[in-house]
Amino acid sequence: AVGFLLLTSGHLPFKVALSLVFMAMSFMCSVLVLAFSTICIPSDAAGSSGSMVRREAREARVGKSRLQETIGRLLQGEAAQRVFQVEANVRSTYEALPKNAVGRIPPAEFFPAIVRNYFAKEHGWLITGLEPPSIKPLRTEVHEALAFQEHAPDVVQALKELRESDKGLSLSDVVGTIVALEKLILDETIPVLKGAYMLNNFDMANTLDEADVSLVLHSYLLLFRHGSPHNFSDVEGHQKMVARAKEAEDWPSQANFTKDTITESNRKGPFSFEVVSDIVRDLGRKYGRWQNSECDEMKATLMKLGTNGSGSVLLQDFHSEPSHASFTFTESADYLQKTGSLEEIDGEQRVTIVNYLLGPSNCIAKSDYYSVCCLSECEVLMNELEERVQEPTSLPAMLLELVSELPSSTEIAPRKLPVDVSLDLEASADQLGGSVPLHSAAFKRWMHKAYPNECPLPTAADSAAEESEAAAAREWLEPPKQECTRIPQWHPDAQHEAQINV
Repeated sequence: AVGFLLLTSGHLPFKVALSLVFMAMSFMCSVLVLAFSTICIPSDAAGSSGSMVRREAREARVGKSRLQETIGRLLQGEAAQRVFQVEANVRSTYEALPKNAVGRIPPAEFFPAIVRNYFAKEHGWLITGLEPPSIKPLRTEVHEALAFQEHAPDVVQALKELRESDKGLSLSDVVGTIVALEKLILDETIPVLKGAYMLNNFDMANTLDEADVSLVLHSYLLLFRHGSPHNFSDVEGHQKMVARAKEAEDWPSQANFTKDTITESNRKGPFSFEVVSDIVRDLGRKYGRWQNSECDEMKATLMKLGTNGSGSVLLQDFHSEPSHASFTFTESADYLQKTGSLEEIDGEQRVTIVNYLLGPSNCIAKSDYYSVCCLSECEVLMNELEERVQEPTSLPAMLLELVSELPSSTEIAPRKLPVDVSLDLEASADQLGGSVPLHSAAFKRWMHKAYPNECPLPTAADSAAEESEAAAAREWLEPPKQECTRIPQWHPDAQHEAQINV
């Protein structure tokens, strides 16, 4: 306010007053630091007014955990708005999880699932080292993500220490870890981008016009989709691949994708390598949603082969479907069985559509640190329920009402749920003491019945992991038993203790 008055009063030269205004703005921003010490967040950032991360930062101003300090150094220069976006995405899940007396979730249980589910829902990413139980039966920890292991050993150590301290995880810890992992993975795009420059005979030291940037981005997308390893020296072979790609049915879609990404960057030419790098990172964030159109096409094809909205298709019909432009159903029965996509119903082998879609055979663009798979529609539905329930458990009547009003890509709402589906949820609640834990194997099995085309049927490994985590979380949340030591001398217990000590 003082700077503004100086600027408008005429008592100081305009440039001097303007400098004072910017200095004041910089100071205000510097005191609004999150739990991550190097991220500066303006007070009017969108969505920040109700930020739990901001509140946690104020409450912990006396000292930050080693994890927050380490992540702060890693995220130096990262846009603060990205932190708020991730917080808005995972906050409903965090709120709906059981917490201890100071509002923290268990340090190991639930954490890997939160991180996995965020990337599965937002980007379709399957993180190497953080695979779900259906793929990797042994429980994985967040610090085991290969990107952390190879590029952020300090974060790995901080995560281990936080787990061993047994103090639990704040929302700041969860959000910071997700943003850090996302950044490391997006940084992996830069070596591939450099290869795209080489394969188009462009010098990274020179600027490019928009047409040349389009050429580079097309090359990048082809290299990215091809997956590792890459050959950045075979210029002739790469240009032949580009020519073939231009003849493919999906080329217009790819051309529009690159054009829209350039436009939405709000950058104008000439484009430096640093600017193109930022555009490619944005391309990486958006790629999962763009490529999911192929998953939608697969889903529609399989649903036509299925019967009565069962969410499954006969194995023989699955294998009989002709090849399509971008996919073919050739997985063996043994493979489908191992990945949790095949079940036997009334003596017939059937492929569970959503389990198949989310399976590893439909993941593309494989690299050392992740691959891009079909987006998880079920996680979007779960987030809606978490947002409305805001508790770890809920009565079945409330859940039935919420689900009947919650549409999906194949279920119209409002709707009346089948009687057997409603009765199944009520039976589960009876077995669990009257209410249903949202993050339980039983509820996930029920969600498959309510949304057979969106929510996967949990495998035996998924269910075992879910129950094990829930049991460990309950044990962590229970306060240690401590007998009362304020016993007066006249109390029988005191007399008994005196006799023991004689």
